[in-house]
Amino acid sequence: MLLATLLVLPSLRYGLAADDHFQKIGLTHDSEWQLISEPWYRLFTFYDGDPARTFRIMDLGVSPWWTDPTVTLSFFRPVSAATHLLDYRLWPSHPWLMHAQSVLWYAALVAVAGWLYRRLLGSDASRLWIANLAALLYAFDHTHGVPVAWLANRNALVAATFALAALAAHDAAVRPATTSTERASARTAATFASCTLFVLALGAGEVSLGSIGYFVAHALFLDARPWKKRIVSLLPHAAAVSAWAFVYRAGNFGARGSGLYVEPLRDPIAFAAAVGKHLPLLVATELGAPAPDVFMFVPLAFKVAFVVFALVFLAWSTTAIVRLWRIDPVARFFVVGSVLATAPSCATFPSGRLTLVSGFGLIGIVAMVGASVLDPATRGGWVPARGWSRRLPRAFGIWACGGHLVLSPALLQLAMLQMVVLNRIVARMGVDLPLAPDPRLERLVFVNSPDVGFAPYVVLGRDPHGDDTAPARFPARLLTMAAGSRAMDLRRTDENTLVVRVDRGFYRFGTELLIRTEDSAMPAGTKVALTGVTIEVLATAPDGVPTEASFRFDKSVDSDAYRWEQWVGPRLVAVHPPAIGEHVTMPAQVIDPF
Repeated sequence: MLLATLLVLPSLRYGLAADDHFQKIGLTHDSEWQLISEPWYRLFTFYDGDPARTFRIMDLGVSPWWTDPTVTLSFFRPVSAATHLLDYRLWPSHPWLMHAQSVLWYAALVAVAGWLYRRLLGSDASRLWIANLAALLYAFDHTHGVPVAWLANRNALVAATFALAALAAHDAAVRPATTSTERASARTAATFASCTLFVLALGAGEVSLGSIGYFVAHALFLDARPWKKRIVSLLPHAAAVSAWAFVYRAGNFGARGSGLYVEPLRDPIAFAAAVGKHLPLLVATELGAPAPDVFMFVPLAFKVAFVVFALVFLAWSTTAIVRLWRIDPVARFFVVGSVLATAPSCATFPSGRLTLVSGFGLIGIVAMVGASVLDPATRGGWVPARGWSRRLPRAFGIWACGGHLVLSPALLQLAMLQMVVLNRIVARMGVDLPLAPDPRLERLVFVNSPDVGFAPYVVLGRDPHGDDTAPARFPARLLTMAAGSRAMDLRRTDENTLVVRVDRGFYRFGTELLIRTEDSAMPAGTKVALTGVTIEVLATAPDGVPTEASFRFDKSVDSDAYRWEQWVGPRLVAVHPPAIGEHVTMPAQVIDPF
């Protein structure tokens, strides 16, 4: 716990980043750019499927003009929302205290993980050190960097803490019983505690669904009682999941109409396809392969390479894991539980930050393999005496265990810096934007935004002094015409009209698909009427993705009512629209993090 706390203490000075600003606006209501008002317990509702509400978000410019009016991205996380409400009620002007709460949650998570490793691996001297090694590797795990350092992702820490605690309490409840009344009452108390913790986990975040895989694996491999008792012991948790699912559906929570999120029960075929692509990536990254965080931003050929590499890496790991599987039921629990726990995380784009729960079992198996390589007394005869059948598992054990022990602490620091780097990028891009609101300015127009999700972040994070406590100041509205990651042509047809052409289409990958699926067509003639500007699709690709659109403004594009920004190199610069009848070509740009 102490080492974990010391490792993540640098996050105290990281301030607010990205979605943190929206949470601040939603909970403090101190901005004229206030989005749709929601109760605090719906803090993680971004789109609720209501076209009128989505239109307002689009009209403000927070979401691009091709947003699906019925898109739903709403997550049921009232327990985590309460932790943010606490922040903004007690220390709204001190982001470092908000980060301190996240640090405490991480310390609690590591403590719970250590407790559970000891329960599962045993407390005798020959196994205790393996449990402690697993806890240490879990504390060092670099995939935990973003949830610890990004306040908006704290929900993963809270959910994982309660989920692993629920599993530990369940393990205590199903241990072989004695005839004593004290033992029976203790088991009853442990069962009640497990169910309560599990309900809190479900209310903290969807990542907790991964713990269901561990409950199933526990019943399969670690619970020695008759099958009837094993099943009965899981019924309270099944009831909790059923109640959660009812509330989730009744409250219109979930993900629909998004190209980056899949709701398993609504679209099982798409979810199965996502599992096939993402599960190898997420499992491999916890065993020692590179994190797949850039997966959604790279072309198809690189995606295929990512998956192939992950499969090769998993084949290597299998040379050790299969042998350990044969002799140790705890190893079987770790493998099956972690694979099942990873499946729910496949419903969105793969990222190391999704593995707080699923990584528990994978790190446990890494510790067992590493211990078997390091200490002959723990091998149980599974490590071959010679040949490639010895070299491959030993090499994997050294790489996986040694990497988590030596490299992960440094990689954890880099992972925590991801949001800091994002803050620096958006601050640099928006450094020329005016801080004081201009009453004449009706729309700030990003002709080619670095990333369609960047537009509001550039405005939110443009304070050069990084003052997270200052009231947010905004132009009345934004407009992102197209993403700058692809070349585009901009021509002016009359006093009020600009036509943008992107040969490859306006939405194809990355955050462009957050609010619309690639197979959701916008036929030619589709119009999007925002305040002061009407956008019409003029041409589409064969699959229906728009390739050309006109933007007709109510006033001349030369009017002071609009400020035009073009992405050039590391920053956004003010530009003037072309003259009538002329056009300009804007080349594709690449984000420079430095």
